[in-house]
Amino acid sequence: MPVLDASAILNGFGFMIDHIAYTVPQVMSEFRDWRSKSLVSAAVHANHLRVYSPLQEHVKKVRDTAKRLGEQLSEADIHVLALALELKETIITDDQGIQNTAKSLGIQFKPVMFREARKRVLKKKCPNCSKQYSGDADWCETCDEKLVTLK
Repeated sequence: MPVLDASAILNGFGFMIDHIAYTVPQVMSEFRDWRSKSLVSAAVHANHLRVYSPLQEHVKKVRDTAKRLGEQLSEADIHVLALALELKETIITDDQGIQNTAKSLGIQFKPVMFREARKRVLKKKCPNCSKQYSGDADWCETCDEKLVTLK
């Protein structure tokens, strides 16, 4: 039973007979137009879409991971990832930030309409000597300063 973000819901993913999917309240609040609200309401009432809030320990783990990766995620994105982490379910999304964070957390995902995002390589810099790094380095080899992530 997959966890859906807003793009998956808007594209009607998973609302088949005898198919159940999950989402979070933050995603539900993103739907503002009549068509979207009607689609979501019908899916919930048909019991094809269940809305749950993840535990705060999973939300914190996702926030920490996204921060470490330099991902700018919305509250809805963070909670979708946290619910998938908690339920050990696949996320359906085209959002590259969600996909990159999911990879780092070991969460499976599938794209809705587009192919999988390429892994983003973080660029980091030493605030002392300005030496630049990419990848997983956290400390400068030259002066042993903590690296800062470049945007």
